[in-house]
Amino acid sequence: MSKTLNEEYRLFEIAQDIGITEPAVPQPEDPTDTQPLDPTDTLPKDPTDTQPLDPSDTLPKDPTDTQPKEPAVPLEARKPLVARKLSSSIEDVKKIMRGEIKAENFTGLSTGFSCMDKLYRPVRGEITVVTAPPGSGKSEWLLSLMINMAQVHGWRFGACMFEHKRPDFLQILMEKFLVAPRTEIARLEEAQLARFWDDFYLRYVCLIGDTFSEELSIKEILEAARHHADNHKDDGGLHGLIIDPYNYITKEPGNETEFVAALLREVKHFAAEYNCHVWIVVHPTKNSNTAKGESPSLYDCCGSAHWYNMCDNGIVLQRNKDPSVGSTKMVKVQVAKVRNRFAGEVGTVTLHFDTRTRCYSETAS
Repeated sequence: MSKTLNEEYRLFEIAQDIGITEPAVPQPEDPTDTQPLDPTDTLPKDPTDTQPLDPSDTLPKDPTDTQPKEPAVPLEARKPLVARKLSSSIEDVKKIMRGEIKAENFTGLSTGFSCMDKLYRPVRGEITVVTAPPGSGKSEWLLSLMINMAQVHGWRFGACMFEHKRPDFLQILMEKFLVAPRTEIARLEEAQLARFWDDFYLRYVCLIGDTFSEELSIKEILEAARHHADNHKDDGGLHGLIIDPYNYITKEPGNETEFVAALLREVKHFAAEYNCHVWIVVHPTKNSNTAKGESPSLYDCCGSAHWYNMCDNGIVLQRNKDPSVGSTKMVKVQVAKVRNRFAGEVGTVTLHFDTRTRCYSETAS
């Protein structure tokens, strides 16, 4: 086998390891075939064909065809797709080894909860699916994460919150950001309120959707997110997008499994194009383990098993509602799936929810 063919095989093998597929697979020469090529070894000639070959005997040229022939494609442009992708991937690996790729694009950043750092660190361009039984605090946890990552890392978020009226949404954010209950916020000084508006909300929050329970298609949500990302392209763009919950998204007629697969492909394309981490909240089905009081799995997400199969990360929350087994403020955060092994691992941590300030802490208050 020639050196060139050996190299092609090696490229193909490496490409398979990193998930790049190429329809054309190099075929090895038959080692048992030792016969040299015979230039006279052609198909037998028809004995009845006595006409000599006429070099001018070709198909007639179309007189109306006045288009010039396209120039030959350079060899480099015809380089196999797998080799081009592999070359780019190898260069990315070199950048990782040289420490030239930012943590937010590779190993992820802290959510602000130090107990979660080993298990879950969001990476730009990935998708996280979040599920939990009703009343477990899916939205509360995500909004706390949003505030943490905005304050610590300067991440800007698009927020499509179908189940929150805008005044309620602002109140929840104020309580979390200022670590104060609603009854105390009215008594805060103007400087403290200005800190919420100027240093956080106007800088890091881009609201998507205008009315409570408004139904939007995924195309409309992503188009609004693109608009915000483009408006802030000189300042990092849109780092995160929260869609809460999926169940309000306008669905197309037909099979929901196929709809979810198409939706996730669109979201993945957006996440990659704008280098944005997307969180999608999905309610579990009514027939899942939650009906028995058990914690759901990602396969219990409403609509399709694609929520588990196609996401990069999966989070399941479970709030304790039985005082006999512990505090009802205790919330278990299970990291049920992590595709990127450099950004976390499967496991569970416990957080405590303060109903007074709507804040999460790592220790019981």
